[in-house]
Amino acid sequence: MRRFVFRFVLGAVAMLVAYEVVQSMSSREEETVDEAWLVAGTTHALLAEAFETEPPPRTPAALAARLGVPVAALTEADWQVAQGRALFSTRDDGIELVVLPMDEESWRVVAALPSGPVAIDAWALFEEHDEAVDLAHLLSLMVLALGMTALGVALVAPPARQLRRLAQTARALEDGDLTARTEVPHGGLVAPVARAMNAMAAQIQRVVGWQDLMLQTVAHELRTPLARVRFVAQRVADAIDEVERAAALATLDADLTELEDLVSSVLSLVRADHGAALERVSVDVDALVRETLDRFARVHPTPSIALGYVGPAATGAWASVDPTAVRRVLDNLLRNAVAHAQAEVRVLVVQEDTAILVAVEDDGDGLPDESRNLAVEPFVRLDNDRARTGTGLGLAIVKGLVEAHGHPVVLRQGALGGLRVETRWPLGAVEVR
Repeated sequence: MRRFVFRFVLGAVAMLVAYEVVQSMSSREEETVDEAWLVAGTTHALLAEAFETEPPPRTPAALAARLGVPVAALTEADWQVAQGRALFSTRDDGIELVVLPMDEESWRVVAALPSGPVAIDAWALFEEHDEAVDLAHLLSLMVLALGMTALGVALVAPPARQLRRLAQTARALEDGDLTARTEVPHGGLVAPVARAMNAMAAQIQRVVGWQDLMLQTVAHELRTPLARVRFVAQRVADAIDEVERAAALATLDADLTELEDLVSSVLSLVRADHGAALERVSVDVDALVRETLDRFARVHPTPSIALGYVGPAATGAWASVDPTAVRRVLDNLLRNAVAHAQAEVRVLVVQEDTAILVAVEDDGDGLPDESRNLAVEPFVRLDNDRARTGTGLGLAIVKGLVEAHGHPVVLRQGALGGLRVETRWPLGAVEVR
């Protein structure tokens, strides 16, 4: 701050000096004429006043005593010469005077009086006045400089304090205090920076917390299937006959499949949470959902669960989405719904004003209102029968992929009595083929 104030004052002084130089150079001639007129007019008034008094001054010495400046008698020849060299002349009340330039800064006044021509040192009449003007000018410049300095300090002080608070917050974050936030001023240049820093700090805190949770939970989740894989591998090694070995290998394959699903879910969650690049294309969501339903029914046959579908009233429902993300979301929702349904799962596609709604609902037990927001968080298993299976990542992946397309995930009670999960996808243009 001191450096800023010093540079501000130095620049202000330099500008004032430059201004004075330019003004003095550009207006010297005008000032010369103006001051000469002022000298002539003032001298003429003083002479008129002196000759109106009784007795009037009749000698140069008496006039000098009356005016308080030197007065010298001149000859008629001198008067003629002065008239020839005069800058200008004035005549009033029987008094004629001419102004002669002596140099760039002084003048000589020659007057024709009743007693004869005289030379008057009129410049001395204005020396005191000029000194007062110079002093006032200097004082005004000093006041102006001080005012500019005070203004500079007043302008820079609030941002300086705010920047110091930003620096303190940055040091706190550097020291590991991820809860540190800076005060956001009501306005000014620092306010956007403060808001951006707080947003960055919140994002860092969220990412670090998410990573810690991810590391701890993944380590815990991997421990169980890895232990089973190790146990089954030992069974395979110790198997006596082929039937026992085949059964152990089948169990091993199921455990490895579960482990692969867990790793795949974790990678999907990481990509969704970190905003991995999405391939946005115009897709008929109606056709995409039908295709995904058919594939799911083939790969995961559920004879006891009826998969129903309700499509849009019009032909097609076009959205600007990543098709892989939509398939992943729908597959996770179907897995979740089938795992907890009693007899029916229904998929609905509805074209709204600003988005395509894709909802999956079941006739299971559902979730209480207070538990629905927690259900979409990673690795959360709620204390009910519905949420005690799986890795706890399915709905979290759905949340990340849907929000990456600009819409929230909504959980509510469905028409079938169980859970209804609503996803929305941004509208896209109809593809012309």
